[in-house]
Amino acid sequence: MKCKPCPFCGNDDTIRSIVYPGEEGFRDRFAIRCDYSFGGCGAEGGWRHSEDEAIDVWNERAAAIRGSWIETDWSWFNHNVTQVQCNQCKNYLNLDGLNGGRGDANYCPNCGAYMRVE
Repeated sequence: MKCKPCPFCGNDDTIRSIVYPGEEGFRDRFAIRCDYSFGGCGAEGGWRHSEDEAIDVWNERAAAIRGSWIETDWSWFNHNVTQVQCNQCKNYLNLDGLNGGRGDANYCPNCGAYMRVE
């Protein structure tokens, strides 16, 4: 099964399959990533239980879903952090450590939704 090009940067030669080995009875997990270390943008399709399923998810999201971040109030051990939630997949993302502390993310790393900047 072949992966479509990255919906964000358009690269097709930087797409890699990644395996996270399961330990002590847990299954392996697979993801497709536009690999930053090979010149890609770092977009990822999310973790799945088979490589074929990961490829299917990557290819389905290659249409570039539009989404937006929902701001949340969240505190971790009395430290205020900037956390947002994707309106498409409901996944949470901590923005404080992204992009050298600038705290911006133009896509959801879980579902791949491209976020509108307002």
